Amino acid sequence: MTILTSFILVVAITAIALFIAYNVQKGTKTLKEFKTDFDNNEEAQELVQLSKELYNKDLRPVTAKKAPKKEKVAEITPEVVEKVVEIAQVTPDTTTVNVEAVVESTKPKKKRKYYPKAPKGKA
Repeated sequence: MTILTSFILVVAITAIALFIAYNVQKGTKTLKEFKTDFDNNEEAQELVQLSKELYNKDLRPVTAKKAPKKEKVAEITPEVVEKVVEIAQVTPDTTTVNVEAVVESTKPKKKRKYYPKAPKGKA
């Protein structure tokens, strides 16, 4: 295949592609018509205004990225005290029961020691 035939083949393929693209887009509106339809549509303009307000960083509510962790404290209600007394079979008039919440501290993880691997050739 010579250079001339290669050039003719490329021109023919692009001409066919342009012809197909023109026929596919024949009945569609132009970009200017789409823009005027969009500008005249009230619903679309309301959505645009809403999106601009939501995008405005000054109007956004300020929130913390992570909520602080709360310590878990067991709630002690009179019903719980009554159940404890019933289980222990003790009358509340003669004995006072002091119930305190116990909060266990978390232990830190053990740090692993790093031992570099010795080369295989040396022992």
